[in-house]
Amino acid sequence: MNARSTAVVHLESHVADLQHSKRSLPLRIVIAGGGTGGHLYPGIAIAEAFKQHDPRTDVRFIGSTTGIEAQVLPREGWQSHLLPASRLRGGGPWVFARGAAKIPVGIASCIRFFLDFRPQLVIGVGGYASGAAMLAAALCDIPRVIQEQNTIPGMTNRITARLSERVYANQGVVSEWFGDTPIRTFGTPIRHSIRESLLRARGQRLRPTAGSPFRILVVGGSQGAQFLNQQVPELVTECIRRSQGIAVVHQTGVKDLDTTRKEYEKRNISADVRAYINDMAEAYTNADLILCRAGASTLAEITAVGLPALLVPFPFAAYDHQTANAHTLQRAGAARVVEQSRWETAHVADIIVELATHPLQWSQMAKRSLEIGNPDAANQIVNDCIELLSRLDR
Repeated sequence: MNARSTAVVHLESHVADLQHSKRSLPLRIVIAGGGTGGHLYPGIAIAEAFKQHDPRTDVRFIGSTTGIEAQVLPREGWQSHLLPASRLRGGGPWVFARGAAKIPVGIASCIRFFLDFRPQLVIGVGGYASGAAMLAAALCDIPRVIQEQNTIPGMTNRITARLSERVYANQGVVSEWFGDTPIRTFGTPIRHSIRESLLRARGQRLRPTAGSPFRILVVGGSQGAQFLNQQVPELVTECIRRSQGIAVVHQTGVKDLDTTRKEYEKRNISADVRAYINDMAEAYTNADLILCRAGASTLAEITAVGLPALLVPFPFAAYDHQTANAHTLQRAGAARVVEQSRWETAHVADIIVELATHPLQWSQMAKRSLEIGNPDAANQIVNDCIELLSRLDR
């Protein structure tokens, strides 16, 4: 028997052991992917939901040494197996070649990890490390599902969905991306601590009333959005010129804090300008409209509380997925969309003043936002995964 045949027999023997381990409790779950917070934090939300369901569940992460997970997971107490994964898109042929060359190494590393940990389920959440882990799980015949946060899926999830038993996605996702794999449209999972705050805030906001200021929350994510920081002070000036009752809370990120604050002061506008907002649920509750980008986690949070939105998608997101995310909410009647390339201050002010002066229109948007939001997505995904494993184990 040659070396290759010996290796195949060895792997098949271990796969048989993995199959036998599926019946044991507590569950052992791998969540694979990351690179950015948009991939990682929904994965952490699912991990938290598994632990809420059964504290004995052993959840491990597979990520990359260069992704955000390398810092976040140890800080939050999650065990992880990190791969030397590299991006495949956005850097030309050399970046693609370097990233592709690391995939076989990553697959081999994941197989070794699986043979040691013996997971019953691997959940891919997108990102470069997710591809290697999901391919390795397929080789080891471990059940696989993916969670896709965006309306337009990334390359990794497009490929690995066809190797999976289930896809967990948002409303509006096009099924053709995933072949014949069954889709569950539970939405984007929200982390437990945020979810609990959002549930307390859900539906608590009152309809804007005559004589009270129309409260605008401007959020560019934890790093801020430079475009919004540059444009919104002038926009607020125009809104106040047309409708005196405007109040603003503006989260800028650290880099643009001083510059943005000076722009408001120069215009004699008393805005609450902050680098970061610690309690987003409270900020959502105290706002009548949010002006923000269209990342999947942000949209999951604002629809969980029913907050009408004016969305300015980040135009350089992969596959322009933020624009697709934003238009999904607009079609549902929960948001208005202004693309960055078409930003005109007067036009955006028209939208805000219209909502500020027409409470019934605002109420309809808030109602539609609540209707499409699903703060319980993480628990629903966990319950469905457990049902899937029970069915496969029969």
